[in-house]
Amino acid sequence: MTDWTPESLYDYFDQFASVAETRAGDLRSLESPEQVRILHEVRSTWARRLRELDDGAFISLLVTLVEDLYFLGVECDELSRELLGYVVAVWGTGLHVAEERGYRVRYLIDNHWRDPGRAQAVFSLLAPAAEMTFVLVLDDEGPVVLKSVSGHAVYLDPRGVEGCLDAPLTLGREPGDVVIERHAAPTPGSPAHAWVTPLR
Repeated sequence: MTDWTPESLYDYFDQFASVAETRAGDLRSLESPEQVRILHEVRSTWARRLRELDDGAFISLLVTLVEDLYFLGVECDELSRELLGYVVAVWGTGLHVAEERGYRVRYLIDNHWRDPGRAQAVFSLLAPAAEMTFVLVLDDEGPVVLKSVSGHAVYLDPRGVEGCLDAPLTLGREPGDVVIERHAAPTPGSPAHAWVTPLR
């Protein structure tokens, strides 16, 4: 299983190396029982290693993990069963461990999508697979919807209106909230900003 449980934790999900798509292709070549066995091993090994991290290392990895989910959604051509299975195993497990540790992710994005319908189609599947609620913002009710979500959330405003993240950014934060704000397009080296409300 060394090929499926790499030494670097970032190699489980690095979107710039197309890890998820490659893993989906690998899974597609296997029979269903072997797929199940491998994904179980990935989940258990990945979760154990995440639980061993100190809080600082875990938060750094968590921010990159969430960012790479968005990069995957922007770039993937097909949401296959195998790809979603790998997202459940890696992103879903990662966000589950975050919840165990007392953290809640709010990923706020205002990138403009030419086709908001495609954004909805992609993230309505990707976000739940990663244990996140997807909030697609098409009017001013978006912050109200986000406020009602108790767990992790991806908040995507595709309108590209200046200041469109101001309202969700001013929502009250709970201890353990990890707020990630992205305005730049999802390209290598592009900036995102993250804030963590300390745990009690």
